[in-house]
Amino acid sequence: LLYTIKFEILMRFTEVQMKFPVVSRQLVWTSTLFVVILRLIYAESLRLNITCDDHLTLYIDGVKLSEDLPWSYSWKRVDTINIPRLFRVIAIECRNAHGGPRGVLASLEKADGTVVMTTDGHWRCTSSFEEGWQTTDFVGHDSWPKAYVIQSRLQDYARIDWQAHWIWSGDTHSNVSYCRYRGESSLMSATADTEVSPGTSGNVNYY
Repeated sequence: LLYTIKFEILMRFTEVQMKFPVVSRQLVWTSTLFVVILRLIYAESLRLNITCDDHLTLYIDGVKLSEDLPWSYSWKRVDTINIPRLFRVIAIECRNAHGGPRGVLASLEKADGTVVMTTDGHWRCTSSFEEGWQTTDFVGHDSWPKAYVIQSRLQDYARIDWQAHWIWSGDTHSNVSYCRYRGESSLMSATADTEVSPGTSGNVNYY
């Protein structure tokens, strides 16, 4: 609970400061604390289970959380972090440092284990950096291409739901991908291109 409170305060304080830089710090802290208390009363945390091949940078509502992920430099391990149920944007930068396969794999679940999100065609991914791409008020979200989905995987990842797919930008040769997921995007229908290797019927042996 203390971690959740700390995260919420930092997230909201950063967001308000970015939008209203001339407002006094005391007013910002007061308003931030009030918003955080309300959100904690009416919301529960969600568990984000995630891995990336190879180097992961994670943002929730514009706040960088990679320092809290002990395995952010290992695609062989899964990181788990609690995020607010009422989050607005999950933003991920993944860099493929060693060549070969690349991708982002994740699922989001409630405290009772109910899965509410997986990496799939609801995500938006690009290989091009844009200023402010990780923030909640980024206006370019809808213009980003839908995630390029790799349909299946061989290796099992503990805690990541089996329905999650490895995703990347449409530029599959790029060594970096910026991906975004909006909290309300689960209400939208989405489709995505699927990578199909020669000689397969749609299942790709990623790992």
